[in-house]
Amino acid sequence: MKIAPGIRDITVYVSFRSFKDDWIEKNETVLNGIKWQNVDGLKVKFVCWPDEVETIEYAGKNGYECVVVPWYRHYLFPGPLKSFKNMFETILLDCDTEIFVYINGDIVLGPGILKWIQENIEMNTLYSLPRHNWEFTNKLESPEDFKDALEKAVPEEWTAIDLFAFRSTDGRKDLIPFPPFLLTAGSMDSYIVVKTGALGWKRVLIPPEDFHMLHIEHEYSHPLKPGASPEKAIKWAFNCGVYAAATQGFDINLLSDTSLECFKGAERYKFKFGYTPKTNYNSPKKLFFKLRGENEK
Repeated sequence: MKIAPGIRDITVYVSFRSFKDDWIEKNETVLNGIKWQNVDGLKVKFVCWPDEVETIEYAGKNGYECVVVPWYRHYLFPGPLKSFKNMFETILLDCDTEIFVYINGDIVLGPGILKWIQENIEMNTLYSLPRHNWEFTNKLESPEDFKDALEKAVPEEWTAIDLFAFRSTDGRKDLIPFPPFLLTAGSMDSYIVVKTGALGWKRVLIPPEDFHMLHIEHEYSHPLKPGASPEKAIKWAFNCGVYAAATQGFDINLLSDTSLECFKGAERYKFKFGYTPKTNYNSPKKLFFKLRGENEK
């Protein structure tokens, strides 16, 4: 199919960490990864919350649109909350292009990923890609810099979907309303995988032998990693219960199938790296023993 303006345009929504201190160079590396995609019909929008003033100011000064997600409040948690239910619905309703792409703010895309999505996207299909962990040393300016960094990165066995793409009309039709109280990104990711599977969507890996993305490692990248706050772990545990409630009635195979292993193309990943990502941290029991430093009984 010939790609023409307005037919397969893409909006990439990026949920950045605030543009301050050492995250300025990291965020600019993320932006460079989008710039070297070299596709037509591409829009990039920042996603942030009202208190992230530095991000809003950076977007304004550099010609980017910023989608500000409203606070969420819940009786179990004090003060304003960053709800990924609010975030997901806000950006999906904002999207006016055929293709919707979301990436976490610590993800650097390798060349060609968005072009592949633009040329291959189909109806009722969820696309994703495994990540490679990378310790940030300096800002990446070019695809050659990305290639050098990739050689030092390590593919991760992880369920987090730091990039996901689908047709925006399909997403609005099937994924709104989103279940309430989703307060962390991980619960949003896994729910999308399970929900689309329950709806009969195809799930496809962007060819992992040809395309790669870097995950900028940091101490707060997951609630189960050292350095994460107790509040984040509590919210994660809370989400496990909400996630279970939101998926009641789903086939048991779908509930246990929240990893990249469920994507068509995962066998190519296994062939290249020797294993398929399959660790499932959405089990409250697994989380309980992990927090206690014990193996699951």
